[in-house]
Amino acid sequence: MFDRGMAVALQGTKVVLGGFAQIKPANDADFVIVRYRANGTLDASFAKNGRRVVDFAGRQDSLQDLIVLPNGTIVGIGTVHVAGDAAAFGLVRLTAGGALDLTFDGGVTTPFSLPYPDYFEDLAIQSNGRIVVGGWATVTAPDERFLVGRVLAA
Repeated sequence: MFDRGMAVALQGTKVVLGGFAQIKPANDADFVIVRYRANGTLDASFAKNGRRVVDFAGRQDSLQDLIVLPNGTIVGIGTVHVAGDAAAFGLVRLTAGGALDLTFDGGVTTPFSLPYPDYFEDLAIQSNGRIVVGGWATVTAPDERFLVGRVLAA
């Protein structure tokens, strides 16, 4: 079992940490977002006992970056492994309290369907609320290319 913190952001006086953790004893990991109070204790009012776990497809999922919007909404990005263990883009949006934001494609999405393994590892929010993502893909091994995309759902 393991936990790995990959990204940190502030939500007012609270600290939001995102990464991934092995939740089950198999070769499986899930996105994990936790929130701490200013004094360093886990904020039990966030999600379930301070911790939101997101499993995309029952395989290896790794959150790489997150951002907290001015309204407290949390957006996280990373790589998920889907059918055939192919790497794909995964995006999650939580309410300020840590619930899945169901107005955003059910709270989780893999909005790009690329014909090759893709790894999105960074994100930014435009002034109009659109999510911009960046990463890389293995087009033809070992040929890797930059990727950039914009998610139209706000």
